[in-house]
Amino acid sequence: ALVSTQSTGAACQDSNRNFTPDTYKFFEECIEQLEPDSGVEKQYYLTNDTAFVWRSLRLLAQQSIPYFQHIQNTKNLTLTDNLQNIVGIIGKEHKKESGMECN
Repeated sequence: ALVSTQSTGAACQDSNRNFTPDTYKFFEECIEQLEPDSGVEKQYYLTNDTAFVWRSLRLLAQQSIPYFQHIQNTKNLTLTDNLQNIVGIIGKEHKKESGMECN
C-alpha cells in the first residue's frame, strides 16, 4: 500500500522519531568516571575512546553549540582534554539545575 506524503511528513516530525539522546544522559557514565573518587584510571575514560569522542562531538554540534566556544578558547588542549572539560561542565550544570550542587 502506498503512504501519502502528508502522513509521511507528519510521521517524520513526530517527537517519537527523535533518536538523539539527552545530552546529560549521554554523558552520565563519563561524568561519573571523571569524579575523583570513581576509581577509574584516566587511561580507561570514555573520552579516550575515539568512537565515543566522535559521537560526543556530533551530539554537541547538534544540541549544544555553545560548548564549541569552550574548545575555541582552549586550543592548546587535546580534543580528549577539551571533551573531559566539557563533560565536567555538563555535570556541574546538571547538579546545579537539579539542586545537588554543594557550595
